[in-house]
Amino acid sequence: MTDASHSIIGHDATVRECVQRFAQTRAGVVIFVDQGGRFFGLLTAGDVFRLLARGVELDSAVRAHINTKPITVTSEFTGSEILRLMTARGVSHVPVLRADGTVERLATQAALLAENLLRNRAVIMAGGEGLRLRPLTNDVPKALVKIDGKPLLAILLERLRGVGILDITICIRYRGDKIRAEFGDGSAWHVNISYVEEEEPLGTCGGLSLIRDEWTEPFFVLNCDVLTDVDLVNMYKFHAFNRSDLTVAVKDQDFQVPFGIVEVDHERVVRLSEKPKLKFYVNAGLYLLNPETKKTIPFGRRYDMTDLIADLLANGSNVCSFPIRTAWLDVGDIGNLRLARRRGLDRQGEDR
Repeated sequence: MTDASHSIIGHDATVRECVQRFAQTRAGVVIFVDQGGRFFGLLTAGDVFRLLARGVELDSAVRAHINTKPITVTSEFTGSEILRLMTARGVSHVPVLRADGTVERLATQAALLAENLLRNRAVIMAGGEGLRLRPLTNDVPKALVKIDGKPLLAILLERLRGVGILDITICIRYRGDKIRAEFGDGSAWHVNISYVEEEEPLGTCGGLSLIRDEWTEPFFVLNCDVLTDVDLVNMYKFHAFNRSDLTVAVKDQDFQVPFGIVEVDHERVVRLSEKPKLKFYVNAGLYLLNPETKKTIPFGRRYDMTDLIADLLANGSNVCSFPIRTAWLDVGDIGNLRLARRRGLDRQGEDR
């Protein structure tokens, strides 16, 4: 994004003033506003040079030549959405307007590309019955359980959209009709949602076999009951750098053993540890898979992500772990959900 303030002038400006603005800024765009400060239109450097070539005088008023119907977006658009729009329409800059019509900023293609937005797809596993959340899930799927008034699935969609992931498949089963009714095609969340529905429980990975599309890029798989602010861009870079076939996000967890641990060699005591604290890496419910790995998943039968990882390892595939150093919380558990609700969305995934 680019600060547009130096490129903004009134719509009663002259061609000379436009040329002076081009000399002061790098964007190559002049944005015009009306007397109320609202967006009026724009001209590019190329537009002005063409005016001069046609013999328009430098001190001529430029208003009659302003493009008053260029492509603009509202403040709600993410960088990824703007970049897609630029690509589709063949432009390199788009004014971003506030609700009152004033100019918030100028989005440029160069700046957006520098943000390293992702272009990958994501699959959200939302078919489980949420047994650990009963009675909250007696009539609604856990994907619709709310924190601060937001369904868990909405929180996930917003975070995916924020890093550029707009094409999302949701695997549903239990109360799947309610998820469809709530989220539809995703347009209200500015994403593209498709669904696959399991007739029978297919485990934590089997639902992927129902996706018949042939993808060419690695795709993320997320459990709908995990809240985390993990950097998905860095996870993708890690996956690519290590030439991983499947990358599983892991979180370190400490477990306090409530008893003294006695290590023995037959009848001889070797070591005694008094209530030791053990550290493990636990599966964080977030994965990045190469598209070829989907072919390993048997169609239409129960198959867990642990099965997929075991089969890939047996086949000599490269499976890597990506440690989460930031916030992570499994809210599929009633205790953790209550913890997240007490903290609110601003601190929803902090370690306990």
